[in-house]
Amino acid sequence: EMLISLCQDCFAKQRSILNHLEYEGISVSHVQEPLDEYDFRVRNFAVDLKDGVCLAKMMDIVTNGCNILSSLRLPADSRKH
Repeated sequence: EMLISLCQDCFAKQRSILNHLEYEGISVSHVQEPLDEYDFRVRNFAVDLKDGVCLAKMMDIVTNGCNILSSLRLPADSRKH
């Protein structure tokens, strides 16, 4: 959607920028994972560090890239309805 919005003015005569790019042999795809949208900012230690995802991110930083976040399941199965 963002690519389409940005290119709408530049390619006003093209019906679809994605079709044009595909014609040129350029494939556009994107997958957004739950961690891409996660807010890791800590505002209140007492509250925010109870969050397991924030704790895992902190451990990744402290241990110099142990990559704990990649082993988490997000969203947690217990939170799915």
